[in-house]
Amino acid sequence: MIVRGQRFGVVTQFSSDSHGTVWYSLDAVGCGPETGCRCTKTVPAMATFQKRGDKWRAIVRKAGAKPVARTFPTKAAAREWAVQVEHEITTGRYRRPARDRLCDVIDRYLVEAAELRPIGRTKRSAVGGLRSALGDLPLRALDTQSLIRFALDRRRAGAGPVTIGIDLSYLGTILRTARALWGIEADMEAVADARVALRRMGLVERARERDRRPSEGELEALFAFWQRRPPREVPMPEMVKVAIATAMRCEEITRVAWHDCDLERRLLTIRDRKHPREKRGNDSTIPLLSAREVGFDAVQIIRRQQRRALRIFPVKAATVSTAFTRACAECGIEDLNFHDLRHEATSRLFEAGYRIEQVALVTGHKDWRQLRRYVQLRPEDLLRPEPDPEIGRRDDRTSLAAARDFTEGVVIPIASRAHENR
Repeated sequence: MIVRGQRFGVVTQFSSDSHGTVWYSLDAVGCGPETGCRCTKTVPAMATFQKRGDKWRAIVRKAGAKPVARTFPTKAAAREWAVQVEHEITTGRYRRPARDRLCDVIDRYLVEAAELRPIGRTKRSAVGGLRSALGDLPLRALDTQSLIRFALDRRRAGAGPVTIGIDLSYLGTILRTARALWGIEADMEAVADARVALRRMGLVERARERDRRPSEGELEALFAFWQRRPPREVPMPEMVKVAIATAMRCEEITRVAWHDCDLERRLLTIRDRKHPREKRGNDSTIPLLSAREVGFDAVQIIRRQQRRALRIFPVKAATVSTAFTRACAECGIEDLNFHDLRHEATSRLFEAGYRIEQVALVTGHKDWRQLRRYVQLRPEDLLRPEPDPEIGRRDDRTSLAAARDFTEGVVIPIASRAHENR
């Protein structure tokens, strides 16, 4: 293969034999295998830049390798990329982007990655949206501009900054998995650059911690709304009460089976509870508290349900969430979703006098940093009669010791009822 170098003042030709040795000739001076004149010095990769309309195309060439090219909006960006690629080629660490389309990689991820770790409904839906919008693009064409256009299209369709940020996070996870597991190379810098630009544009931001709790009036309005309507397949009042009594997520409520309940001992086992790293096999057993402690008695509610299926509430989580949102709209209740009931349940546990490690056993949280975002105590709940000083000092010492054990990773099971510890 003969390549003309642009970095020398005279016309220089390079060629390499089957062993990878670089031979050269300078002007009329012949040099090659037949003359015994060879160059043992590594030939550097060379970059050229071409202006195409309002964009710049960088082309990196090296003897014995195919040229690598990519287009950028500015010459500075093209030069920065070229320097990085030149270094990777020279050090032998460069891997050419794959010819795969993004949809092929996503399909493989949904099949093979799901075998290692289950993929939730929300994530699977978001990944499906990525496939529909960007799936036809080859990985080598997945650049910063295409991701920004995707974000703008999502914004025009009504997606918020948090949702767009989650989409980009999922895309980054897919590309990193493809590189690590299957050796499929993609431009990870494009995702990072797009995220930075979109954050400055206000199109990407972190999720804000919610502090929304339903008021007693709002709950009464919802129960009255469902009471006026004819009986339906989804028992919304009972599911709302169970959510507040157990602090379970909507998907966890709809997955609980009859054999997971020990109503005589007032215990319930939640299978594959949500966890950032260990969802499969992350089972958790929680106590079913009484109405005097959390407002509703989950045992009595469960006993009233008909045994018509393996699950206690044989409905889809999405159906429950949609029905709750529609009921709030009909009642004029703003900014309230089903997951806010988990906030309500956690706050009620603290208001009932349970300690940190006891509340964590119910909610499934592993440390206080995760648990505290669900706690929204009302100021009026602190305005109680002054307790006996001696009892207060003893309780304070107990609570401080429990908090210290909890933050160190020691979760103590609930050994007695909350009213016995007060």
